[in-house]
Amino acid sequence: LKMQFIKFNVEEDEKFPEQARRRQNFTGRYFTHAAVEESKKSESSNQYSGKFEDLKNYIQQLSQTVQSNQANISEEEKDILFKNLLSECNGHEISVLREKECFNNLRIIIGDNASVALELLWKIMQSKKKVILTLMASWGGSLEKLLAVAFNESEEPRKEKILLKLSEIAAENFDLLSVQHGGSHLLRRLGSAISGVEKGSHNNNATQIFSTSNKDELKRVEANFLNQAEIISVYNNLAGQQASRVWDQYLRFSSIENVLKLYDNCFRGSVASLISDQYANYPLQQMIRKADDSFLAKEFYEEVLQCFNDIWKAQLYGVVHSLFIFAREKPELEARLLEKIKTRLNCRDPKIFETHFLRCLLSLQCYVQNKPLPKKIKYFGSVLTQTLATFSTKELFFEQMLNLPNEEFLQISSSNLGSYAVEALVKVAEKPDQREAVVNKILPIMLKLAGGNIGSRVLECVWENCEVEERLPIMDAMSKLRFNSQAGKRLAAKFFLDKYKISCWSTAKMPSALPDLHTIQELKDIANKLRIHSIRATNASNSGHPTSCCSMAEIMSVLFFHAMKYDPKNPRDPHSDRFILSKGHAGPILYACWVEAGLIPENELLNLRKIDSDLEGHPTPRLSFVDVATGSLGQGLSCAAGMAYVMKFLDKIDSRVYCVLGDGESAEGSVWEALHFAGMYELDNLVAIFDINRLGQSQPASLGHRIDVYQQRLEAFGWNVECVDGHDVEALCRSFSSATRVKHKPTAIVAKTFKGFGIPKVEDQENWHGKALGKEAAAALEAINSRIKNLDRHKLSINLPRIDPSNPLKANDFSTVHLSEPPNYKIGEKVATRLAYGTALVKLGKSCDRVVALDGDVKNSTFADKFKNAFPDRFIECFIAEQNMVGVAVGCSTRGRTLPFCSTFATFFTRAFDQLRMGAISGANIKCCGSHAGVSIGEDGPSQMGLEDIAMFRTLPGSTVFYPSDAVSCERAVELAARVNGICFIRTGRPNTPVIYANEEQFSIGQAKIVRHSETDCLMIVTAGVTLFEAFTAADVLAKEKGLHVCICDLFTVKPIDKRTLAEQAKRVGGKVLTVEDHYPEGGIGDAVASALAEYSDIKLSSLAVNALPRSGPPDSLMDMFGISAKHIIEACIQLAA
Repeated sequence: LKMQFIKFNVEEDEKFPEQARRRQNFTGRYFTHAAVEESKKSESSNQYSGKFEDLKNYIQQLSQTVQSNQANISEEEKDILFKNLLSECNGHEISVLREKECFNNLRIIIGDNASVALELLWKIMQSKKKVILTLMASWGGSLEKLLAVAFNESEEPRKEKILLKLSEIAAENFDLLSVQHGGSHLLRRLGSAISGVEKGSHNNNATQIFSTSNKDELKRVEANFLNQAEIISVYNNLAGQQASRVWDQYLRFSSIENVLKLYDNCFRGSVASLISDQYANYPLQQMIRKADDSFLAKEFYEEVLQCFNDIWKAQLYGVVHSLFIFAREKPELEARLLEKIKTRLNCRDPKIFETHFLRCLLSLQCYVQNKPLPKKIKYFGSVLTQTLATFSTKELFFEQMLNLPNEEFLQISSSNLGSYAVEALVKVAEKPDQREAVVNKILPIMLKLAGGNIGSRVLECVWENCEVEERLPIMDAMSKLRFNSQAGKRLAAKFFLDKYKISCWSTAKMPSALPDLHTIQELKDIANKLRIHSIRATNASNSGHPTSCCSMAEIMSVLFFHAMKYDPKNPRDPHSDRFILSKGHAGPILYACWVEAGLIPENELLNLRKIDSDLEGHPTPRLSFVDVATGSLGQGLSCAAGMAYVMKFLDKIDSRVYCVLGDGESAEGSVWEALHFAGMYELDNLVAIFDINRLGQSQPASLGHRIDVYQQRLEAFGWNVECVDGHDVEALCRSFSSATRVKHKPTAIVAKTFKGFGIPKVEDQENWHGKALGKEAAAALEAINSRIKNLDRHKLSINLPRIDPSNPLKANDFSTVHLSEPPNYKIGEKVATRLAYGTALVKLGKSCDRVVALDGDVKNSTFADKFKNAFPDRFIECFIAEQNMVGVAVGCSTRGRTLPFCSTFATFFTRAFDQLRMGAISGANIKCCGSHAGVSIGEDGPSQMGLEDIAMFRTLPGSTVFYPSDAVSCERAVELAARVNGICFIRTGRPNTPVIYANEEQFSIGQAKIVRHSETDCLMIVTAGVTLFEAFTAADVLAKEKGLHVCICDLFTVKPIDKRTLAEQAKRVGGKVLTVEDHYPEGGIGDAVASALAEYSDIKLSSLAVNALPRSGPPDSLMDMFGISAKHIIEACIQLAA
């Protein structure tokens, strides 16, 4: 038997060595060169001449005659042929059928002659088993077709015997036949027959052959199939194309009991290995489809689901289809399967617009609808549309499409398959924002799309499926394009024809997009009135910036009286759009807007900059319509980004934030930090208006009127850019309207303006910055007044904010915020206070869903990452941009929307001191945690050591400075900081320090803790943080070796300081006080205590602090080197006590 198979395999194995290796593993037969030579010798010794060769040649000749249709073969010739062949079948000449051409030629000659085919088969069945096995293995496909012909003979008793003979040989030699091409074909037919296929089902040939067979006898053979150890061995190592084909067909028709039996005996725990093979997954699909609701079937399904990621990565979408078929009418399973698909789609693995996934969706759709897979590309588009309309993946498609870079989206839209995907998305888009998303996505690449036939088809589809008002941005873009291709020109003609129709459409339906002529004139008049108000106000105060106001008059007019949605009677309504005047020196025109809106009386403007007026030189939140103080340039956009972030991701409201910046302040680095932040987080509800009036304070701005450079830079930061004439009201209306339709990008409106616009002799002239017009005011007012058409009060109605009844925003009260659970530490346990900060922040987040955390890319050092892990949707990564981080935090805190905690190394907050200073002026409620304070951080060196932080935060008006010493006090400091309004600073350390307070210890702001005292104390040590433990060590040594007892005070809050406790304890110990701190001497604990006790002349004060520029080294060595270790405390105490 071994020799018989060598002949079939040698040639194929030379071509496909990997397949040969697998076959050898399955069958246990290794074809060595010696075996091949032995086969050749055996073959040559058994060669037949004469009759054998004549018969072979005769068959070939007759076959060629039949195929060429040159003549008909006479019945006489057929009788001679079959007589010779059948007589040879009694001997060894049946081997002639092993010749490929002979067997195929013979099948052609026989045609549909059932009696001859049956006789030939019956003769073959009389041969030895090894001869029959040889034919089954090599030419099983042809043999199966011969069977189909033979079994057309009605009422032939030999049919069943032939079938049983073949089935028995197949069952006994399954491992050999399953890995042979011909054998696998025959086994597929036998498998379907054994399982009792009904007539008219999937496999007509098998049904036709075996429909009248003895089913009981065949079931016995089937049992033999399933119970052989060899079969299990083959199946467990299934990796060959032939064997997988057999089992795929067998399982298709097998009973559910046998399928589950096979899983239980062979598959359990090994599904993952089958999935990884390109062939083995086919029978796996059949098993999934056949599974029922039994426990074993669900266990099998669960195992497959656990491998879902591997299935997806291997692109085995047939398995996915099978899973869907099984899950049909099982809502829970189908929901789990859809969730897994959504997870993979969100990971963009693979990208959902790639060809193989699109075909997967189509195939899935066809399976569900029992339709064949489409072959023509035109049908592809229609089926894909049906697919997206049917399944819940549509939303994910829109999301992924918006995330694609423009170049990648262009490539997809310009490709045959991808273009149909985009068209399908547009056709099934039900929501206006979905259609707008597609429109906004194609706008940047319209020119390239319109230049090609496929791209033009996509544009036409988008145009036809959008509502009239949704076509406006396309219409605007088309007017700016040049069409170089014939297809593009045809498309342009269609667009401009529809444009004429749109122009006839009632503009009343879209007031914010196309204002009528009356509205445009009203807006122009308001702009000139704003100029007049600004000039009069600054002239009355004899100071201010009227020219800076005049350059932005049209911008403010369109913003406040056309684009923005707000309630003048309730300026701080959380549903309203927000406005920030980053170029705060133009405050007078902001006040003028609120005069025109009816909130401020016009005569109040004449009190500008007076001491008893809230209309200050630069806006502050003393005014109800001002959220943050501005004037220190370059900070407004960060605050605006913080507001926009909260609106979009936390409040989830359809409101917008507008921020006006000057071109001079655009040189500030903090502006570009904010631009990066807003672009990265896709704050499409943020609009920045750059007033490019060319002139700075002392000279022209660096870029002058080079609008193109501004555009390129802003686009590089991920912004949608609209370049516009800043004095053209109609163009400004279009730009603001366009900004509302942009998705996943913030919008920058770069407005070319002129400083002092409309003022004769002053417009676009240098040396007028920050000067009232004085004597020039009268001529300026006359000239501007002459351009106003309607001197009466304007009749424009302000757009009120839209309030979603399902999402009303309520005021937040943080005064009662608390930890979700108390501290949980053991006395003496060593825990770094920075770790306790992260733990407390999580507890705070659990009790209040308005707590947010910001960090400057050091979250794994500050332990803010604990909050991120617990509440990822409330964590804002600000990266290494501390100025922007503080500005964003200030914006987040406005109108009481959130309670922001921002963290970084203590020393890095010094970079954002101006933002903190302006935050204090704004009355911002933000909390800052500075870790890695002092020289005790060790080897990182002085650049990382916070040694000025206490001094800096103490200078901020209304600030609170916490300096906790252990984990318990740190958690309570976080809780107290959350409750108190204003800027708070929590100083945390890097070293692990012992817990000294019980978990139930109570703490209060401005209350120090006396942690060690006795009746014989001779002095008091005031300290906090890491130096507290140095003081403990020093106190022990002093008591033991010198007999000196000292009182130790843990300050807890450096500001406000506990003046009463300090004074009482100082007097009790005889008026001698020593301060110790891991901070520079200036502005730290020593200065704070000195200020508190300054009125007591009988108190003697000494201090230890970091007395020189530090360096890298071990923490203990550094503390000793710079004079704050226990050794130095002992020396200072002895000297002070003396």
